[in-house]
Amino acid sequence: MIEKIRVGLVGAGFVAPMHVRGWRAAGADVAAVVSEDADIRQRADALGISDVFPTVAAMLDAGAVDVLDVASPPATHHRYVELAVERGLPVMCQKPLADNLEDARAIARTAAAARAPVMVHENWRFRSWYRALHDVLATGELGDVHWARLAMRFAGTVTTARHPEVPYSLDRQPFFADAQPLLVLESVIHQIDIARFLFGEPTDVYARLHRVSPHVRGEDCALVVLGYPQRTVVLERSYAAMGYPDPPVRSEDVAVEGTLGSAFIDRTGRLSVVVDGPAGASCRTAHEPAATAYEDSYAAAIASFVDAVRFHGQVETTPADNLRTLGLVFAAYRSAQTGDVIRGDEAQCFCLA
Repeated sequence: MIEKIRVGLVGAGFVAPMHVRGWRAAGADVAAVVSEDADIRQRADALGISDVFPTVAAMLDAGAVDVLDVASPPATHHRYVELAVERGLPVMCQKPLADNLEDARAIARTAAAARAPVMVHENWRFRSWYRALHDVLATGELGDVHWARLAMRFAGTVTTARHPEVPYSLDRQPFFADAQPLLVLESVIHQIDIARFLFGEPTDVYARLHRVSPHVRGEDCALVVLGYPQRTVVLERSYAAMGYPDPPVRSEDVAVEGTLGSAFIDRTGRLSVVVDGPAGASCRTAHEPAATAYEDSYAAAIASFVDAVRFHGQVETTPADNLRTLGLVFAAYRSAQTGDVIRGDEAQCFCLA
């Protein structure tokens, strides 16, 4: 068993503090960081990271770390994963796995041949309310699920009274301004992955995408419909929705309907289950999230990876698994471009390594 793990962090952007917190909670030492940011030394000091390297290769060649955490832009992921795998190091790679299917498939092949674990950091899989909903569905309490909806809408790419100059999402993640594609690759990808986690693999995909805000180049409003035999899952997301509660928002609004009852997740992450029986409807709270639930999902994903590294176990979100999520992302873009439903074998071909 590996005891003290030295982590090398690639990137020091928005997610970096959550990653550092998660590694330390798992007993690991974030020993070094690589970033092109001019203020990286100050950022490293703020994060409590002692060593700064100019490149990933320099950090790995120095033998400074045991594990690589790739939290840099998607276009860099393929090369950084390869550099670590060549040296036999475990890798955690931030979603999306890549910004194109060719690189994503290459990463999946590299990971399949690797001597050490490679995991995609898909923290939504580890959000406590989705784990709780997964458990509820496993009991059969709702009967046969035939419809579900996961929706999040807020003003993220548009200016508001609270954010009159720089929209909320662009202040938090400035690269959104020039990202193209944007919303499905960066955000709806989470909802697609959760749909797979909860309901399995869809058989077809349909999407409608729009750009509303003049502050972004890519789409900021999306509707994606995943088709299953006897089940429909509707995914909605808008960062250009005025009149909704101000961000940040902890959870999507989720509704899952079955033949015996329904489950609901509200914006706080509270999970409620309503079942209709002979005596009438009964309602219970199946999960009440902690105040730190958002940050905890990062820590839970990292903890699962650390366990796999220490005890030579399997990771949950492998690149091969995540390739299926990313394949559905690009199937959604194809659908939006053509106006067609992407069905059966055509939908699955996006997901193959």
